[in-house]
Amino acid sequence: LFLLDEASGIPEEIFEAIEGNRAGGAKVVLASNPTQQSGEFYESHHSKRRFYRTLEISSEEAAEVDPPIPGLASRAWVEEKREEWGEDSPLYAVRVRGRFAQQTSDAVIGLGLVLDALTRESDEVSEHGGLVVGFDVARFGDDETMLAPRRGQRVFPLIPVSQGDGPDTAARAMVAIADAGLLREGEVPTLIVDANGVGASVFDALTRRADCEAVAVNTATAASKPGDYINLRAELHFILKAWLRDGGALPDDGRMQSELVAPKYSVDGRNRIKVESKDEIRARLRRSPDRADAVMLSLAPVPPKKLPPSPPKPVRAAPTWGF
Repeated sequence: LFLLDEASGIPEEIFEAIEGNRAGGAKVVLASNPTQQSGEFYESHHSKRRFYRTLEISSEEAAEVDPPIPGLASRAWVEEKREEWGEDSPLYAVRVRGRFAQQTSDAVIGLGLVLDALTRESDEVSEHGGLVVGFDVARFGDDETMLAPRRGQRVFPLIPVSQGDGPDTAARAMVAIADAGLLREGEVPTLIVDANGVGASVFDALTRRADCEAVAVNTATAASKPGDYINLRAELHFILKAWLRDGGALPDDGRMQSELVAPKYSVDGRNRIKVESKDEIRARLRRSPDRADAVMLSLAPVPPKKLPPSPPKPVRAAPTWGF
């Protein structure tokens, strides 16, 4: 009898080895959250369903058991995730209801990419290069001002910053980065700031500091590939998608996860990709996707630093001759 926990993440080579033992009558029990859209566990509920007896246990149901069973999901946890992710989120479907996510064809980032990025081991992820921090500045009272520190292929835990005016917010951000313990000795981090609207004053304050390199990004401007994307914001979403596919690693942050899988895209009359606006996403999530936007900003292309002009070479005066 083979009892396989977390079966969604078990490599196919393991199942192939088990299959050879089933010839003698061995049985297999698979248990997992349905986090993958392929593999033996996925197929056990789809193309191979007739070979399995399938069971689905929802945390919503488990939380209603009276008296409560220690170790199972509680009502408080279910309510927390309903508020954090939303009942329509694929994360809620997978993590709470125990159902395979019905990923829409117009979603920019699939749930599988995000879940894979949460489980990458340290030896799989490169952390080379300087510290780059995506800095999404709150626009409204309930929005979050958020820092997303990234080094190479890893985004570290996100850092919230309390709101204030431009100089205050800039100063608090630099203190928070230092307190996070991510800076190497003598390192000057690069902060990529969403300089639309209220972010402009924060960017201005950062440019006057010697302990950081500030880069302003206006996501409403033209993309670097204007024939493919309607604006820079759309392009950045697909840069983030490619980064995840290429091995990017994310922190385990529930709000960030639901915000990453929320955006949808369409194509305009000129066959350019358009991602729905932040306000449209806000209406569906009932909050602004500030955490996902901070992660996305950390991947914005940074122009090369301009070197100071070289001092002019001294001109040697021609000798004068007297007769």
